[in-house]
Amino acid sequence: GIIKNLDGVQTMPRVLSWDPKLRQIISSPIEEQDYLREKVLPTDTNIRLMNNETVSLSKSWPRGAGIQCEVEVKFALPSRAALLQLYIMASENDPSAGTLLYIHYKPPTANEDIFEVYAGAYRSKGDTTYDYKAKLKLSKEDQYLSIRAYVDRSMSEVYFQGGRTVMTLSTPRTLEASVAVAADTGAVLESAQAWTVGNIWITKEQVLQQKPLSACK
Repeated sequence: GIIKNLDGVQTMPRVLSWDPKLRQIISSPIEEQDYLREKVLPTDTNIRLMNNETVSLSKSWPRGAGIQCEVEVKFALPSRAALLQLYIMASENDPSAGTLLYIHYKPPTANEDIFEVYAGAYRSKGDTTYDYKAKLKLSKEDQYLSIRAYVDRSMSEVYFQGGRTVMTLSTPRTLEASVAVAADTGAVLESAQAWTVGNIWITKEQVLQQKPLSACK
């Protein structure tokens, strides 16, 4: 039969590696994924977010650019508990109409070198709703918190902190497909990068014309 809910299904090839310090497997997008990047989308960096302030990253993007894109945001490590948020497939006037991706950060205790916080995804409007949460391992040596999302029309794959936690989500398409960041307490968005992403489907002739991956480096 047809699977109606594809949440959690792996959609992209990944590289699996072992982190001996965190004692966990890291799931990262394969290097070839970067070659699907097309147009660089303008984003602001070093943004100081006020309490419960939402800032659009896509206000200057071409309309609909967020429908098929890659976006990565990095927040400075907060000094106190904070809910750091990235909205995808949203509306410029109402980010909550889209999908919320978040890291719920709490500082470690004095004797914790490795500690756990929560990463999650939340959607409360429309026919598709969910509230997913998973543990995310951090180290005292971490300098920032990152969320990287690959948005592919009605599905998205999200990598938290470089792939320490990964989620695949249904993200129903919106007309604006806007992207925004927010925080419940004061926070600093150190950097944001975004690209439109090309189609993975190519012809046999295009495959034969491609250079070996080693020649592209």
